[in-house]
Amino acid sequence: MHTVYILLHAHHLSLTRLQVYTSSYDCTIRQTFFNSGISTKLFALDNIPISAFDFTKNGHELWISDTKGGVTHLDMRADRHEARRFQLSVKEKIGCVSLNPVDDWSLLASCNDRSLKYVLPLCAFWLSHGSADVLMHV
Repeated sequence: MHTVYILLHAHHLSLTRLQVYTSSYDCTIRQTFFNSGISTKLFALDNIPISAFDFTKNGHELWISDTKGGVTHLDMRADRHEARRFQLSVKEKIGCVSLNPVDDWSLLASCNDRSLKYVLPLCAFWLSHGSADVLMHV
């Protein structure tokens, strides 16, 4: 499974920079620039395959879901070791994570048990002292 984001930066109606962000079961998120062909590793989890990710509106932060039931917040402007992982599910893979496109303070995560978890990431107390609420079970 791979997650791919393509960002286009236009300047005077010509493409000046085309980059792709990918994740895969090799536990990494990579950034590739098509104009140079250079691919760099942005982030890796220790032996935890990454299933999906989503950018905040500012483009500097990522929320990353994994196959061990967690989501990780990564600020790409900070040291990678400052990334914080939150356990949302004990048994189930988080297959997808999606930020609210209107505001960045809430996200929705889907699990393999067919549940959706609504999370308020800025409520650190809630995240560190319990699991997210299940909104829907299909």
